[in-house]
Amino acid sequence: MQNNLRPFNLQQALAEKPVVTRDGRTISELHYLKTSNSKQRLIAVINGLTCFYDDNGKYNYQEYETHHDLFMAPETITKWVNVYDKGDGYETGQVLLYDTEEYAKSNGFQCLGYIATVPITFIV
Repeated sequence: MQNNLRPFNLQQALAEKPVVTRDGRTISELHYLKTSNSKQRLIAVINGLTCFYDDNGKYNYQEYETHHDLFMAPETITKWVNVYDKGDGYETGQVLLYDTEEYAKSNGFQCLGYIATVPITFIV
């Protein structure tokens, strides 16, 4: 089991956010049967296999955990930080995160002691 999986969220899944199984397999198709009165209204295709789920992403609405259960895939987010020489006047430990490398560099070039702009990657 992967330890960085996020709980299944039906609204996010239907908005085409990446979904995986408990054991990390990718969902290639996901369909929700809005007018069905079945408890298993969610259909997912995993490696060509059709599987049925309840609205909570539980496989065949089992009472126990299975490797087929659905989760939101981990997302990788990259931010950029500037590195400065100690003589730049900034307080120790202050870190600003920038959304783009270009924006980080444009701010870094304006400060004394600017050394480099480096990426930091988070898995959430």
